[in-house]
Amino acid sequence: MFPSFSSSFYSSTLRYIRRDTTAAELCVQLFEYLQINDEQYFDYFAIYSSEDGSRPTRALHDTDYISDARDTSAKLIYTIKFMSPKLLDSAATNQVLRRLVFNQLRHDILIGNLFVNNETAIKLASCLFQENFGNPSNNNHKDGFISSNGRLSEFIPSSLMSSNQPEEWERLIFEQHHFLYTKITKQFDNGTCSQDNSSPQQDEYCKICRTEASEKGMCGSKVWHVQQKTIPELPQHVVLGIYETGITIYNPDKYHSKKIGINLSFSFKILSKWGFNTKGFWWTVSKGTKYEFETEQGEIISSYLTSLAKLMLHHKKAKKKEEREQPAIRIQTNWRGHQARVKMDEMIDALEVRLTLAVIDADAPSPPGM
Repeated sequence: MFPSFSSSFYSSTLRYIRRDTTAAELCVQLFEYLQINDEQYFDYFAIYSSEDGSRPTRALHDTDYISDARDTSAKLIYTIKFMSPKLLDSAATNQVLRRLVFNQLRHDILIGNLFVNNETAIKLASCLFQENFGNPSNNNHKDGFISSNGRLSEFIPSSLMSSNQPEEWERLIFEQHHFLYTKITKQFDNGTCSQDNSSPQQDEYCKICRTEASEKGMCGSKVWHVQQKTIPELPQHVVLGIYETGITIYNPDKYHSKKIGINLSFSFKILSKWGFNTKGFWWTVSKGTKYEFETEQGEIISSYLTSLAKLMLHHKKAKKKEEREQPAIRIQTNWRGHQARVKMDEMIDALEVRLTLAVIDADAPSPPGM
């Protein structure tokens, strides 16, 4: 038995477990320990190994022994695997989820896994400032409070830091902090924010990520910087984003602008198969075209995409089972909604077939990610 790891960027958690405990068994223990109390989100979490002790590197397989993973990792982290819009919405009413989502969003934004522009970064920084230092105070929050002691990196993403002088960042954060305080005070006064809510700034932070960041196509996704030669219209260096709906390729020039331009999207409906090899990550579409990307993260990307596809399939099956238990006579009054559900059923059914087939590409020395 041995001490374990950090939990979802939530806190340093000391756990004692048996040496033959698997990742799947520990996931059950931690989910219960955190008292998330919503079984539908169990599969949204996973245990990751971390090479540097900060960033999650690889999700452990269910049958991996925790003792083996600990011996080969700087740290093990139990964290949110799929930051979906649904999870973000639920964070508003589940305080444990809110805390977990808030901490992970903060981490992802500050290290650059989730992109925001300067305007959004300042709004988010004001929430963090309220979280750390409380209400505005002219006596305490003076010039240099966070700009002259290295604290600024706790509020502004490293990728944006050079776009303003430290003093200017601090001024903008202080200004937005006053606005946030006024907004929260009004919410308490008019009853839109419960008096029992001890962290309205966390709610605001998650809300900003759900709205402003998701409008730019990045919130609720996992992104990787990769190299490609398959698509001549795009630069060699592109950003690969994986969503609940499929894969999107971004031009990095637009990715780092105020309005992120989506270049190419591939839904699960048209994805034929995917996998990894010694060079990186690849996938093919139903028409036979193969897209290849050079990256050292090929196995990780492939594993993530497979896990997400299986999660979607699991939820779809559960939804179908629930619908079968409903009364047989149902009146369809929303034709557009009916059509949308039909298309989703077709996409999931096609995905289920592809997951079952597990076709191995002859060109790939490693097994595909299915």
